Amino acid sequence: MSAGSGLTACTNIQARLNQIWDSNGASFYREETPFLSYLLSPANRNGLQELIGGKGKKKTVEVVYFPRVLESSVDSDQARTCTASDTIDDCSATYTIDTSVNEKAQFTFSYGDLVSYCQDNEMFYAEQVQRHLDALVRKVASKSAAQAAPLLGEWNTHVGNIQDSSVNAARTIFTTRTRLAASGADGYSEYPYTFANISQAGDMSNFGSMGLFGGLGLAQTYRQRRMAGGMNDAGMDIGTLVNSEGIAAFYDKWIASELSEDHNKSWAVGLGAMQLLQFNMYDNTFNGRNDDTVKLGIITDPRTGLKADIAFKIDCEQVHTVLTATTKVVGLPSDIYQAGDDLSGVTRAAVVEVDNS
Repeated sequence: MSAGSGLTACTNIQARLNQIWDSNGASFYREETPFLSYLLSPANRNGLQELIGGKGKKKTVEVVYFPRVLESSVDSDQARTCTASDTIDDCSATYTIDTSVNEKAQFTFSYGDLVSYCQDNEMFYAEQVQRHLDALVRKVASKSAAQAAPLLGEWNTHVGNIQDSSVNAARTIFTTRTRLAASGADGYSEYPYTFANISQAGDMSNFGSMGLFGGLGLAQTYRQRRMAGGMNDAGMDIGTLVNSEGIAAFYDKWIASELSEDHNKSWAVGLGAMQLLQFNMYDNTFNGRNDDTVKLGIITDPRTGLKADIAFKIDCEQVHTVLTATTKVVGLPSDIYQAGDDLSGVTRAAVVEVDNS
């Protein structure tokens, strides 16, 4: 981005961003965002994003589905007949995104600011994009946790029958243990069936493969057990862990905040149960710009895959950059299972709690 060389193309900015993100010298910027990374992982995405957005257009998608038929509606010991009385009714859920609900990070500097700065100008700019994109990612992680909280549902009626476990009256919190006791010698002795119990509750509630996100109670237990088994999670992405092991637990400070810093609680979220919708204004050959005055394009966070619009402009010798992320977390409809069904209220996402008392 030297004076007189014109504006740096968005593709070049992305290339430099990828390069600097991989260097150890820049890694201190980044804080892990497990839940956001989970939402954006290829394993979690189900195609709704492709229907909602793309090419700078916002769409409203109506998803039509049939609720599960109640077991109680099936009659026993009936005479054969050629006629039926029960009609078929479908349900629908509407998904869209408000393009005015976004997060923005911006910065500016002048050519004069770079005269005495001992760093290559292009790499200086890439690092500034990195710093502000990192802040944007963290803000989206916070926003996503807040948007996801109301989407949590219930557990199967019968999960309270799992050994050494219980479920509250509202069926919103499944409780199990990680230690044999809350204190004393047994307070240091691991209860071996923590994740087996959670997995059982998930299977009974049709969660499928799931991730656990929240406080340290489950995250620390999961890490300790994996390390005790000679395994190291460094470099493994969340989608791979969930797919290969069926269940994994991670500390996520933004979800912990939603849980009022109760480190005994986490969210269990089934793959595909929640989706992060994104809108990008410059995802369009007409909206995007790459001329001598302004560049408008999209930049992708190398760690999470979050896509942000980037506006890059030089006004005389003043450089302006604006990064904008427009996102929304959505979940499964709450009425897939009807009243009277053991799974009524299940959305494949609910709270898990540790209680060693």
